[in-house]
Amino acid sequence: MANHKADKAQKGTSPKKRTYTSDHDEDEAPAGKGHNRIGGVETPKLKSYIERVERLAEDKAGIQSDITDVFSEAKSNGFDVKTMKKIIVARKLKANERAEQEYMYELYARALGMTAEELDETLD
Repeated sequence: MANHKADKAQKGTSPKKRTYTSDHDEDEAPAGKGHNRIGGVETPKLKSYIERVERLAEDKAGIQSDITDVFSEAKSNGFDVKTMKKIIVARKLKANERAEQEYMYELYARALGMTAEELDETLD
């Protein structure tokens, strides 16, 4: 870019806009040594992000499989997995958030003419 500015100062004209053949989009630089941008996108950086997310997704799939195995083991030992999952969700919440959810749950149940216990029974 500094060369373009120097050329402009020396010649008194603006540097020529790069044009590419029909093999490339008008804002896409041809692939080759030293070209790290395509259409204004830093290709190596984008590729790095994509590959990191793909690796994490693979890790996530493995972890999800492990979680499923733990729930299967718990179920085979007589535990109710659905209840365990509810408890896990509740434990993630702060006390005030949990209380607010319980309040809203009971409010909606009453609005439908049910007690929270009746609603719980229909969900199980």
